[in-house]
Amino acid sequence: MRIFSFFVVFLIVIGTKFACSGELIDEVVAVVNGEIITQRQLEQVIFLSGGNWEFEDIIEDFILYQEAEREGISVSSETVEKALVEIKADFSDAEFEQALAQGGLTVSEYKEWLRRKILRDRLKYQKGGKIDKNIRIKDRETREFYLKLKKYLDGQDISEAGVAQFYRSHKKNLANTGKVQIAQIIVKSKATADLVLQQLKKGESLAALARKFSLDNNVGGELGWISLREIKPSLRAVILPLKEGEVVKVKEEKEDFYRVIQLKKRKELDFINCEKEIEEYLKEEKEKESMQEWLKELTTNSEIRIIKNQKEL
Repeated sequence: MRIFSFFVVFLIVIGTKFACSGELIDEVVAVVNGEIITQRQLEQVIFLSGGNWEFEDIIEDFILYQEAEREGISVSSETVEKALVEIKADFSDAEFEQALAQGGLTVSEYKEWLRRKILRDRLKYQKGGKIDKNIRIKDRETREFYLKLKKYLDGQDISEAGVAQFYRSHKKNLANTGKVQIAQIIVKSKATADLVLQQLKKGESLAALARKFSLDNNVGGELGWISLREIKPSLRAVILPLKEGEVVKVKEEKEDFYRVIQLKKRKELDFINCEKEIEEYLKEEKEKESMQEWLKELTTNSEIRIIKNQKEL
């Protein structure tokens, strides 16, 4: 249904070009491995692909179709007819044919596009299956990625883009990791900070000391759970090494007060809980990489001749 929904867009954008011209002069824009791509075909593929394809995508599309035929992949006319029936389900025959006519497409051209699309999809599915069988993720790779992810959750800068990408796609599952529960007492002088620190180490209640000494309005000094990535780097560097229950005295360079911070609890990333997700992610990325290498190889080994400048298309 998504394929047919683009007919309306096509009619508005380029449909009038076909409707208003009494005779269509079809120009050759490229030749791919001996197969001609005309201006009309170009516009039809752009429309049928949703209007988002670049010229390079169309070239690649033709190459994939040719490769599918070389691999002996076939599509029966019954399969094409079944796909067409599903697409036409919400439209009358008159509506469908009118959209085709105004868009410069015949029923046979649309069927041919469907056939070629199914061929390309089957080729990629077949290739993806072969790639999948040959990819194995080593335990070392999973562990290394876990350690990088853990550092990322701790607020450290990680240059590897895949770590941030994994975090974004699994953010919901990682919502309770990389967090600390802290409490703090804010005092004016170093002497007071030292006194509070000393009494805390003797076992005094931080909440009681906060009520007695803290300049902060937060009663009890509790700050709740905070993501380490949300804590400013200077304080994060002080908090990260702390073990649960430990306290530290801090004075920021531009602040005229002292903080006495206690790490209450820490929620760290558990390797066992994320091992499977990491392995699946790494495998998917390797599959994508292998697929892109395969597509690149197909393009490199193809004879492509551009007849018309892409900017003119």
